[in-house]
Amino acid sequence: MKNTDPRKKTNYMINTRILMQFNALVPPRKRSDAVNEALEEWMIQRGRELASKAIDEFRIKNKLKMSDAEIRKAINYGRE
Repeated sequence: MKNTDPRKKTNYMINTRILMQFNALVPPRKRSDAVNEALEEWMIQRGRELASKAIDEFRIKNKLKMSDAEIRKAINYGRE
């Protein structure tokens, strides 16, 4: 499904080697979609890492004992 969110042209520096590989692998008119998808996936992963770190810090600070299943449930909360 095509994303219909408004778009804004941006300017970022990208390593030349990565850009050459990207241009070779992704056809024109698909590149913005590929970058959007990659950034969205990265942000989701980063958010999960930060949430996991926060849970660990909270657990240690409050000396909570949690089972592996409870930790997984807390970390995976909200995932599809």
